[in-house]
Amino acid sequence: MDIVPGQLGVKVLSVVLAFLLWIHVVTNKDYDYNVTLPLQITEIQEGLMLASNVPTEAEIKVRGTGKQLARFLLDVDSVTIDASSYSNGIYLVEPTPGDIHIDMINGTEILEVVEPKKMRLIFEERMEKRVPVLADIKTETALGYIKEGELRVAPDSITVSGPKRFVRKLTSLHTEELNFSDLTNSLNETVKIDFPDSAFLTLSDSNATIEQTVIRLQERTYDGIPLKVTDTAGRTGYSILPDSIAATIEGKTEVLDSIDVGMFRASVSLTIAKPGSTFVSPTVSIPPGVRLIDIRPKEILIRIPRP
Repeated sequence: MDIVPGQLGVKVLSVVLAFLLWIHVVTNKDYDYNVTLPLQITEIQEGLMLASNVPTEAEIKVRGTGKQLARFLLDVDSVTIDASSYSNGIYLVEPTPGDIHIDMINGTEILEVVEPKKMRLIFEERMEKRVPVLADIKTETALGYIKEGELRVAPDSITVSGPKRFVRKLTSLHTEELNFSDLTNSLNETVKIDFPDSAFLTLSDSNATIEQTVIRLQERTYDGIPLKVTDTAGRTGYSILPDSIAATIEGKTEVLDSIDVGMFRASVSLTIAKPGSTFVSPTVSIPPGVRLIDIRPKEILIRIPRP
């Protein structure tokens, strides 16, 4: 049978109208629907903080028409529990629909809190204080270099906030443990601050900057340092060759510039010397703030007459 174009339009229109009528009827019926949403504890009294782990989500049973539920799912992104009535203390809460706060959409009703069935809420006095930051950092320079000044930490203190029972016990915080060796350049690094073992403490900074100045040392040789003979035990007629030494030292330029030969002390002891010829290593005392690199000669010839 042929279908007249006009009749086809009427049939399609009838189907569309029937479908829309069905949608209208279905979405106006009441339904119960379980939905899981993020859970937040709000309106905590000033000076207090939540110091217990609570569920991050709540499953609730909601009743409404199809249209209301569709709008609810589109518009509601979280649920809250008002904590304004809780003071300092521990509470075991069994959430009811009356405890759950939502901006209700067109008469939607919460029938039941499916999860959590129970919550342990601990409210404690909040405390803030400034705590020094200490560096658990070891630094060593390469040969020929030296550290100048102390290791610096910035910030040297941070603000810690959290439950009073934790914060008041804190006397210091430490950086992560690190070792820097063979340094030839000044150190400037960002390091982590070790977080105290409590999920309820917050730090104003989680990182610190450490700085250590490293400078290159200079070498300088001082000649003609006179040798003194010690421990002679009354022996006479001895001789030493040479009667002076040269010392090479390492230090900062400004320190080396302030040193002269008269600030060195060098000696040889006759304690182990026997009649005849003996080679003995000299003992050298150097000025403060420098390091001895080498002496020349390393052995001194001592001649003691035979009986």
